[in-house]
Amino acid sequence: MPVVIIGFNHRSTSIDIREKLASTVSEQSNIMSVLMRESLVSGCMVLSTCNRLELVCSCDDSNKILVRLADLKNIYLTVLQSSVYVYKDYAAFKHLLRVSSGLDSMLLGETQIFGQIKSAYGLAESLGFLGAELSQVIPHIFFLAKQVRSNTNISSSPVSLAYSIVSLAKSIFNLEQKKVMLLGSGEIITKIITYFVEQGFQEIIIANRTFAKADALAKKYNVKAISLSEMQSYLPEVDIVISAVASPLPIIGKGLVERVVSVKKKAITLYV
Repeated sequence: MPVVIIGFNHRSTSIDIREKLASTVSEQSNIMSVLMRESLVSGCMVLSTCNRLELVCSCDDSNKILVRLADLKNIYLTVLQSSVYVYKDYAAFKHLLRVSSGLDSMLLGETQIFGQIKSAYGLAESLGFLGAELSQVIPHIFFLAKQVRSNTNISSSPVSLAYSIVSLAKSIFNLEQKKVMLLGSGEIITKIITYFVEQGFQEIIIANRTFAKADALAKKYNVKAISLSEMQSYLPEVDIVISAVASPLPIIGKGLVERVVSVKKKAITLYV
């Protein structure tokens, strides 16, 4: 069977539909299970991030998969049809390589996506859903993506995540008068705060599920730490929120943003 990618991303799909399409690990497993059980695919894996959902499949009819996805996600088929992109065989391989290499990301060269694809592959493999074609193809994609990153400067661009966020913030705000909240305490937030403490923000707040991790990072850079459960009460006080939490769903959803904006009209949320 041909390898097909059925996808939705930040270019093709509005944020409200991307939020509905975002899938937890159990939901990803269920999607794959249904497609395999109903013989719509001979192999598949599901890549779900806050900016994309992609079904990588060995299949003959992508339309049947789209119909089934609409049913599983309780979204009108016409809505998905207006946003979907479909790649087959060579075009699918090329797209998957671009995604794995960070060439298709909102921020050129970002590295997080490679780990997310490997996790998606690992889940499908552990459940026995990959099939013969994907089992052969995707490891080659991983190899080539590593070659791209090793043999080019794509990951060493000065347009880093922190630099891009600060540049955007500077185009809107005087940073010395603004407060920023960082959600998470992992590698991305650690890199961001290293750059942010030099920018003269009025206040930097770190929120994390495990307060001890947020507190350790906050003490290192002399900023404020709170638990993630306190986040909502602090949101109206801050001007910029950056969420970098390992979750298939946004920590701050559209409804919460709308409620905060109604209190503080100039609040901005950036998802990474």
